[in-house]
Amino acid sequence: MNPATVAAELRAALRTISLRTPPWGTEQIQAPAAIVAAPDVISYVESYGQGLIVMPRQEIVCLFGGDERSRYERASAYAATSGTNSVPALLNTYLWTSCDSVTPTECEYAPDATYAGVPYLALVFTCRIVGGP
Repeated sequence: MNPATVAAELRAALRTISLRTPPWGTEQIQAPAAIVAAPDVISYVESYGQGLIVMPRQEIVCLFGGDERSRYERASAYAATSGTNSVPALLNTYLWTSCDSVTPTECEYAPDATYAGVPYLALVFTCRIVGGP
C-alpha cells in the first residue's frame, strides 16, 4: 500500500460528494473543500505478521465557508452517518483499489479553523486505513 496512492484515491472519492480537493501546498481554497493530510503514523507490526499496513490516524479536513449558521448546516450534512453528502457513508462504502478499507473512527468540529488566514468551520475526520503490501 502506497500512502500517496491512497491519498489520491481519497481525494477522488471525496470529489464525488461535491467537495473540492486542492493539491498539496495550495494557498487558497474554495469551500467546501477537503484536504487529505499526510498520515502521522504507518504501522507495520500491528498486523501481527499478516503483511498488512495500517494507517491508524489518517486525517481528512473538510472546510466550510459562509456565515456561521450556513457553515454549520452545510457541515452537518457531511458529518451525518447517511445521506448523499455523508463522508462516513462514502468512506465505508467506496470500492477502494489503493487499500483494503477506510474506516472513519471519529469526527471533530473545529468552529474557529483558519486556512491561509480565512476563517472556516472545519470537520476533522480521523480514519483507520488498512491495506496489503
